[in-house]
Amino acid sequence: MSEKKILKNIRSGRQDSLEILIKEYYRDIYAYCYCRVEDRQTAQDLTQDVFLRFLQNLDSYEHTGKLKNYLYVTAGNLIKDHYKKRKEVLLEEEDMQQTAGGFSSGTENISDRLTLQEIIRGLPEPEKELILLRYYQNLRLSEIAGIVSMPVSTVRYRLKLAEKYIKTRWRSEDMKDRKLSKKIREIPIPDYEEDAFLRTLSAAKEADLHPERKRVTKAEFFAGQVHFISKRVWALKLLLTGFCFWESWRQNCGLTAVPGRSYP
Repeated sequence: MSEKKILKNIRSGRQDSLEILIKEYYRDIYAYCYCRVEDRQTAQDLTQDVFLRFLQNLDSYEHTGKLKNYLYVTAGNLIKDHYKKRKEVLLEEEDMQQTAGGFSSGTENISDRLTLQEIIRGLPEPEKELILLRYYQNLRLSEIAGIVSMPVSTVRYRLKLAEKYIKTRWRSEDMKDRKLSKKIREIPIPDYEEDAFLRTLSAAKEADLHPERKRVTKAEFFAGQVHFISKRVWALKLLLTGFCFWESWRQNCGLTAVPGRSYP
């Protein structure tokens, strides 16, 4: 089913299509949020907020590109708000070590990947976001440019700077023999909790998809009608007053009505 069809169904109240949309994009949005905040619970909360924010703006959303890119933009804005409120940029070393607990490879590879993770963590926020979108989400430069509101040429240039920064600081002797993109994608992301996904799904189904289309009570309806009629009555009174004033002025000036003749 196409995105346009899914959106049309959601707007008409089809919750099955809403579930399809969330299942389709939940994992990618969660992974993006986790890479930015490096905390599973926070990433899950942000992911839920992304979908709820999208549903709140559903009526004004125009499907001119990929929906997932729009969700990335929404996620990026919410993450910025998150950092502004909490005034924190990165997790403690303990959180990073908990993430590493799920590694299935040897100690040497774990140490190597953590080192790469630390380096990416030290990137300036704009370059870090570009790396994540390019390598974790595997987006094209044109798609990234649309998400971060930069020209493609600027995205390409800043990615090159970020890649150079990573390569010069990676303490791995065989760095030259490895592809950076592959190594970045191998950095593990903990799976989201199933309960978190279900909470998002439940909250989305309960969301008001058309907040501006509020139902009007009978009292509100009649009050509106009275207001509507009173405005028309006022206009009619004004018109009659003007006519009476004109008639009085005509009589005071000694004008008489002559058929077929108009008067000022």
